[in-house]
Amino acid sequence: MGPPRHGTFVALRSMVSRPVNSGHPYLDVRNAARFAPPHRACVAASAGYRHLLERLAAGERPAPEHLEASRAAAEEAWSPARSKVTVEEREILAGLRDQVLVRLD
Repeated sequence: MGPPRHGTFVALRSMVSRPVNSGHPYLDVRNAARFAPPHRACVAASAGYRHLLERLAAGERPAPEHLEASRAAAEEAWSPARSKVTVEEREILAGLRDQVLVRLD
């Protein structure tokens, strides 16, 4: 599988198994974007952001002590992803990121 693909898989798998109201899924999205190979970066980051949006829509929020770190991780996921994707994919990811950040406010 190779380290980058394995790292992406582990991050995404961890994200969906995290307990309710945990800040860790936000870190997992950041790690998925960081470890994803370029041809999978948009898919990994968008899947991560969409999962966060589903959790937020279900009423899940990071615990108050993890809220700032969760916001930072959601924002940080954008950086490694944007250098690996096309302009169109950047726009998609930026929109998903912004939706997550708005719902965390």
